[in-house]
Amino acid sequence: MDDRTNYFKIGLFIISATVLATLTITILGGGTVFQKTMTVETYFEESVQGLDAGSPVNFRGVKIGKIAEISLARREYATEANYVLVRMALYPDAFPAKTGESAGEGVAAEVKKGLRCRLTILGLTGTARLEADYLPPESHPPLKIDWQPHYPYIPSVSSTITRLNEALDRIMRALEKINIPAMAATFENALGLLSKASEEFDLKGVRGETELLLAELRNTNGRLNEILRGKEMESILRNGSAMVTAGRSIVEDSKMPLQKFQTALLDTSESIDGLAKKLTAVSEGLPENLAGLQRTLRRLDAFLVNQQQEIEGILSNIRVISENFKEVSENAKQYPSQLIFGTPPPPPKRESTP
Repeated sequence: MDDRTNYFKIGLFIISATVLATLTITILGGGTVFQKTMTVETYFEESVQGLDAGSPVNFRGVKIGKIAEISLARREYATEANYVLVRMALYPDAFPAKTGESAGEGVAAEVKKGLRCRLTILGLTGTARLEADYLPPESHPPLKIDWQPHYPYIPSVSSTITRLNEALDRIMRALEKINIPAMAATFENALGLLSKASEEFDLKGVRGETELLLAELRNTNGRLNEILRGKEMESILRNGSAMVTAGRSIVEDSKMPLQKFQTALLDTSESIDGLAKKLTAVSEGLPENLAGLQRTLRRLDAFLVNQQQEIEGILSNIRVISENFKEVSENAKQYPSQLIFGTPPPPPKRESTP
């Protein structure tokens, strides 16, 4: 009986410890132990030192999952690329898909918008985590892969430490190309030439010329003051004021003629406006007048064609009359009495006597 009691107590203790451990893990895990996750993967061309399975995955500082597996891409896929494969277990609400889309399609849509993963080092401890964020797709293209990923793929970008190291390497390589001894020698030569030029420079002569220039400026300034204070300048100013007064009176006197000219110009413009309207009206009726004139010309042409023979006879008669008139006028010049009295009758014929 005692053995059974002991077994019962031992079993009850084991069960209680198991339940207590499960509750502890659930509470400490923030309820993520039994939460569903979505597996995605990414690839790195750099070292992922400090990143381990279970490391957090954040999106702008908010935890959205954890690292599930770290391996080499050539172990999972038939490729020669030396990429590091990192698979993540993300919460389904991290990048929710639209209605009718699968989880993979939702991630692919976010990738097109610029979703990228970046390795971030935490302080001086050397531990790392993944940070997801949206970056310009044009300046952060994904790595080239020659296989079809088994899970939704989120491209990666170089970490800040890697970019800083690359920048430092470029700077160091540029510094190595600089010939510092030659630059130092050139600088020393330049200093020597400058020192020699300063020694040869005539500072005393420049100072003397500067003093002469200042003295001339003082003399010029004094003469200008004398001119401005003289009587001639006062008379010039008085004459100027008188000229201004005269100009003002001329402007005032010309106001009335200008107003009359403006009125006359307005009347002229109105007359021109009326004339333009009349010309417009005449031009509007001009096509009808031209059409009537064309009809008249056609009728006259038809009349001339029909009366062509009669017109030719009339012209022939006129030609005969003009020739007769010409003969009459010539006879009148030679025998004017004949035109007045006519020609005498012919003399009678005499009969012959036997």
